[in-house]
Amino acid sequence: KHDFMSLFLTNGEHPRYAQSMTSISSGAYKNVYIGLDKDTQKHVAISKYITSPNARDKNEINCYKHLKGPHILEFYEYIELPDNVHVLITELGERGSLGILKGVGAGTEDTYLSELRNIIYQMCVALKSLHDRNIYHRDVKLDNYVMTANGTVKIIDFGGSTICPTDSSEQKMAKPLSINRKTHKHNMNDKLGTVVFQAPEIYADQLSDNKKYNTDEYLGPLDVFSLGIAIFNIFSKNNLKSGKNFQHMGIIIANVDNIKNRLIKQYEYTDEEITHIFQRINESLFGSSIDMSIESILEPNPDKRAKLGDIIGALSRHNKSI
Repeated sequence: KHDFMSLFLTNGEHPRYAQSMTSISSGAYKNVYIGLDKDTQKHVAISKYITSPNARDKNEINCYKHLKGPHILEFYEYIELPDNVHVLITELGERGSLGILKGVGAGTEDTYLSELRNIIYQMCVALKSLHDRNIYHRDVKLDNYVMTANGTVKIIDFGGSTICPTDSSEQKMAKPLSINRKTHKHNMNDKLGTVVFQAPEIYADQLSDNKKYNTDEYLGPLDVFSLGIAIFNIFSKNNLKSGKNFQHMGIIIANVDNIKNRLIKQYEYTDEEITHIFQRINESLFGSSIDMSIESILEPNPDKRAKLGDIIGALSRHNKSI
C-alpha cells in the first residue's frame, strides 16, 4: 500500500497523476517512484530527472515517445514541474527489474528452468525489437529489464542508445545520440554501458593491432555480448565484482581473448566452476544444439559472435512452450 501525493504544475495540481515516496530505483541521472494514474487507479512509474534533461535524458525521452511494442514500456506523458523538475511517466514493471526479480523459481527444477527459458527468450525478443528499428541499446544488463504483473519482460533505460536513422521518421527521434550517416561511424570512445557487461571491442583502442569497430555493423554485436553476460549472471550464484575494483579495466577486457579468463577476473569462480555453469546454460537453453552456445554469444571477436536472430531461433527450437 502506498501513500500518494499530488504532482504540482505551475498552474495547480496535476489532474491525472500522483506520486508515492516508494522508490523503485535511484541513479546518477534520475530517480524512479511508484505513481498512480487517478483516472484508471493503476500504478505507473514516475521518473524524476535529477537535473534539467541533458543529451542522455533527451535521448531516453525521445525513444520512449516513439517506441511501441509488447516488450517496451508504454509511454504515457512527459511533463515539466516547477523548479526545473522534469518527469517521465511510463507503464510500471510491477515485479521489478530482472536484477532483483522475485517470485521466480518456486516449484520443481523443471518449472524453474522453464521460467528462466521464457525470461531469457523475452529478453532476446525485446532487444531484437530495438535492433529491427535500427536502435542499439548500449547498456544491456538485468537491471535494464523489468517484468510486468502478467510476466511480460520489457526493456528500459534508453539513455545511452545509439539510433541509426534510415528514413525521415527515424531521423526525428535520432537526436541527439545518433550515428554519422556520411561515414557510417559512431563514437566508441564514449565507452557507453556498464563496464563489466561491455564487449571487448569497446576497448579496441587499447589493443596492439588497434582495429576499429566503430561502424554501425558492430553495434548489434555489442548488445549481444552484454546479453551473454546477463544470461551468465542469471545462472550464476555469485555477484559480479564492481568494475571500480579493477585497475585498467579496459585493458583487461580488451586483452582477454578467452571469455573464461575474463569471467574468472570478474567473478569469484574457478575455471572448473565456470565450465560447469557454461554446460548448465547450454543444456538448459539449447539442449543438444551444435549451432548455438553461451560461448558463441560471448565470442570475443564480434565478427564471429552469435547473431541475435539465431539465438532466438535456437531458444525456440529447444523450448516448445515458447
